[in-house]
Amino acid sequence: ILSKVLKSDIDNIRGTLDEIDPKAFKNASEEILKARKIYVLGMRSSHVIAQYLGFYLDLILDNVQVLRMDVGDVFEQIVRINILIVFSFPRYSKKSYQVVDYAKNKGAHIISITDSYFAPVACLSDNTLLVKSNMASFVDSLVPAMTVANALAISVGMKEKEEITKYFDDLEQIWKKYSVYE
Repeated sequence: ILSKVLKSDIDNIRGTLDEIDPKAFKNASEEILKARKIYVLGMRSSHVIAQYLGFYLDLILDNVQVLRMDVGDVFEQIVRINILIVFSFPRYSKKSYQVVDYAKNKGAHIISITDSYFAPVACLSDNTLLVKSNMASFVDSLVPAMTVANALAISVGMKEKEEITKYFDDLEQIWKKYSVYE
C-alpha cells in the first residue's frame, strides 16, 4: 500500500507539472502580491490545504484570511473581497461554488486550484491552476495541491525577500527568547 500510494502521488505531481500553466501561476502570484486582502477557501478535505497556504501567505503578507464555515455566515466574511484563492476537488462543494459566484459578482479576482477546467469553480476563475488528483483509493490525493500551494507561497515570498528576511529574523529572536522550539 505504501509503495502504491507514494507512486501514485509522484505520478500526480508529474502530471501537475506537465499540465499547469506557468503563465497562470505567475499571474496568480502577482495578483496575490498586489491584493489588499486575500481570502483562501477550501471545503472539506481541501480546507487543510487552504489553512496551509493561508498560514504561510499571512506570514509573508499579513493580509490573509482563511474562510471558516464555523464563524457566522461565510458571505459576511467576504463583503469587501478583492481576491479569492479557492481549492476545489471532486466531489465539488456546492458552497465553494456559491462563494466563488458571490466573490466574482463583487468583482474579485478568482484563483482556483482544481483538477479540471470543467470544475464548477474553474468557469468563474481568472486563473485556474490545474492539479492532478487521481486517487489510489477512497482517499483523495491532495499532495499535488499541497505542492502547488507551497510553490505559490514560495513564489510570493521570493518577491518579498528583503522584507521576509527581516520578519523571520525578528521571529527567530522571539522564538529564542520565549523558548518556542527545542
